[in-house]
Amino acid sequence: MPGDWLTDLGICGCAQTPYAGLSEEQILHRKLHEAVDIPSPAGCPAVLVDLMQACLSRQPSQRPTMPAVTNRLHSLLATFWSDDDS
Repeated sequence: MPGDWLTDLGICGCAQTPYAGLSEEQILHRKLHEAVDIPSPAGCPAVLVDLMQACLSRQPSQRPTMPAVTNRLHSLLATFWSDDDS
């Protein structure tokens, strides 16, 4: 799921395992029977948290496509880089 890999990539500078401390059985149960609720990594910008949550929508039709996720990430990175140049 894109929401998982956004966390795995460590885009927030906080590369954390999204399901740290859970067994494979617990992870599978959560993904099959519960709303997915990956905790937001500490210090992660709200715009990335929003993107991760959108990727985890219970309604597949509400999830962004991979091209949309990629475009959003490119846009965010361009914004972050341009802010650093100021």
